[in-house]
Amino acid sequence: MKKQILSMCLVVALCLGMLPVTALAVEEAPVYLALGDSITTGYAPPDEEGNPQTIDNPFANQVADELGYTLNKKYAQDGETSTLLLEQLQSEAIDVSGTSLITITIGGNDLMEALYAHLTEQYNEGKEETEKITPEKLEEALADPSGVNVTILLAILMSLDEYLKDFLDSQAASAAFGSVQANLAEILKIIRQK
Repeated sequence: MKKQILSMCLVVALCLGMLPVTALAVEEAPVYLALGDSITTGYAPPDEEGNPQTIDNPFANQVADELGYTLNKKYAQDGETSTLLLEQLQSEAIDVSGTSLITITIGGNDLMEALYAHLTEQYNEGKEETEKITPEKLEEALADPSGVNVTILLAILMSLDEYLKDFLDSQAASAAFGSVQANLAEILKIIRQK
């Protein structure tokens, strides 16, 4: 009886030894790295009471679910710009190794910064120094109008149509588009190298 059990164990061990290692390994889901800004994180503007919100099922989550990938979006940040993303990749603060899929949503905040610069430049034209507003103050005012001179904000909002018609041809927009294009080319180069 002992011989039969020993023989059976040897046969099983021999059969297992002939199987490829991958057949015995538990297959892990491929990793999907989602880089970028608030589109990736699922940010949504605060509700009427000022409570933070998120999108229930942002696109990165949908992609991961659809393809059966393990989602990594720990490097995605609300407000991220192409310059910041490039700096993180250059400093190796972002690890892209071991990923099967990478998506990048970037550039919207670069253009928003250019838009704020353009709007304030248009508004400030011909104004006294004490009447002028900075792009940062405009951004703050749009996010929370309670802490700003309402007259200035209303003047900008009422002239928005006039100010916006020249934005795409403005120096601010051209510089932002050029910067995003150059940064994205470098971002892709770094990712391909790694």
